[in-house]
Amino acid sequence: MKPRELQLWFLADIQTRTARLAPHIIPGGKLEVKQALAVYQNGYIARLHGALRENFPALWYVLGDSKFEKLCAGYRAQYPSTSHNLNDYGALMPQFLKANYPKRVDLYYLGLFEILILEVFNATEILHPPLAFDGIDAQKSKFSFQPGVRLFESPFATYTLWKNRNKRKDALRTKNPMGPEFTLIYKRNHDLYFSALTGGQYRILGRLLKRQSIAKALSGIAANPAEVSALFSLIATPGVAQSVAYDSKQLLQR
Repeated sequence: MKPRELQLWFLADIQTRTARLAPHIIPGGKLEVKQALAVYQNGYIARLHGALRENFPALWYVLGDSKFEKLCAGYRAQYPSTSHNLNDYGALMPQFLKANYPKRVDLYYLGLFEILILEVFNATEILHPPLAFDGIDAQKSKFSFQPGVRLFESPFATYTLWKNRNKRKDALRTKNPMGPEFTLIYKRNHDLYFSALTGGQYRILGRLLKRQSIAKALSGIAANPAEVSALFSLIATPGVAQSVAYDSKQLLQR
């Protein structure tokens, strides 16, 4: 057999716990062929389940050890690993939860939230001067945001649950309190930051992320002046907006 064929057979045996490659294996020591394969098969499962525990700590907390291991086994069977980077493993977890746990909608939102955290954590940070708002034309000015900025909306207190996953042992495990919650996630100096938003702030920021002008983003949204002022102070925070342009050529940075 060619080396590439051996590799593919070995991978198939590891993923499916079969032993097609057994006639081509000479085990070491006192191990039999299937025992030697089992070392790699068990290690493969342990690595993937470990990656899911690392990437979805709040989901693990809510389900507990036994149910989370069952979830990992189901996810692994449906979505074998295809990347050399285990940080990528679990990217389809929200879809998996939605299809396989239809009565636990809270799990879907929790999985989606933790996926967004991974996206922000792995996002590029672009260095830029402090943002200045002088000279802005509300009718024309548009913001450009950092690649790691994400908005999250949930009918449950998902961020609250995630935040307290290491502090409260049982109070939040059985029932995720109702929301809604609106959260901004961003990254600064390689650290994650979370800001709770009002519904109005969430909608305004969502429009700004779509490159709408400031005036258009504010139009028709019930938000008081204090909310708007707080939102724009947040936008100016390092790690959120990169720049603001009042035409296609000029960027306001200082």
